[in-house]
Amino acid sequence: MEAGKLRWQITIQQRIQTPNAYGEKVADMANPADWTNVVSCWAAFEPEGKEREFHGKGEFLAEQTTVIRIRYLPGIKPEMRVLFVQGPLTRYLSIRKVMNKEERGIELQLHCVEYVQGG
Repeated sequence: MEAGKLRWQITIQQRIQTPNAYGEKVADMANPADWTNVVSCWAAFEPEGKEREFHGKGEFLAEQTTVIRIRYLPGIKPEMRVLFVQGPLTRYLSIRKVMNKEERGIELQLHCVEYVQGG
């Protein structure tokens, strides 16, 4: 893995489940308070080029898939998400699949989905 290609600082977050009024453990995906930072690291982004759009109720939702490459870190799971801040833009990418490239413990490929809402 070439260090020069890891240009972007990302933070991997884990969802925190807190009890609601009925004692059930829940987490709000959109509420930043329901997420905690696990690790920050350098990453490379590789858009997969797969996009889908969903229409309804006067607005659309676009789905973009991206592969994020990082140095190997144990414990990264598909339930986690990636927080990426680039200037004034904040992006949240849901991790769908974690692959240990060639099973060598050198590089992880995080296959992620990002949802963009528009009107």
